[in-house]
Amino acid sequence: AGLSRAFAITNLSIMTNPLGMEITRNPSTGSILMTQCKLSQTLLEDIAMHVCNLITLPLDPNIKLAKTPPEELHTVVPESEFPYMKVVGTNLHLVNCTRPDLAQAVGLLCRFKSAPGPSHVAAAKGVLRYLKGTTHLLVESPSHVLVAEIIVLFLKGKRPTHDRECKCTVFSISSVVHE
Repeated sequence: AGLSRAFAITNLSIMTNPLGMEITRNPSTGSILMTQCKLSQTLLEDIAMHVCNLITLPLDPNIKLAKTPPEELHTVVPESEFPYMKVVGTNLHLVNCTRPDLAQAVGLLCRFKSAPGPSHVAAAKGVLRYLKGTTHLLVESPSHVLVAEIIVLFLKGKRPTHDRECKCTVFSISSVVHE
């Protein structure tokens, strides 16, 4: 109410698609469900990986990625062959908004964006294979936490973990698909 006195505000009803997130409410619990299925699917289609083998982990736990040495810079995969920056950037957006399960893998891939070699591209494709099999994952927030508060925290670079009263966890990964 205070903002409407100071600024001209138009109520566009309940927010459903801010920052590429699809937001719905679970009618039975009143909780807020946030996903980015469309962004994930678009990325997979753009990279021509919408039909690929699925894997169960975003990154092989035994993988050892290293900076491409100067004598092997000729092996760097050009952006025209595989859009590494687009893949890493889009996945970074997913991590920041709705997919914390990708954080470790995407954080590792971010380290090699200046000169991604074949091993880096293979790791990025692995993340995409995992993403293909997990596009149904979503973030669920209890009904008493406002979506606007969550988005403001994301924009400020903070990851909320508890509500104001610190009585329950705000974010949890759920494999429940809501249509």
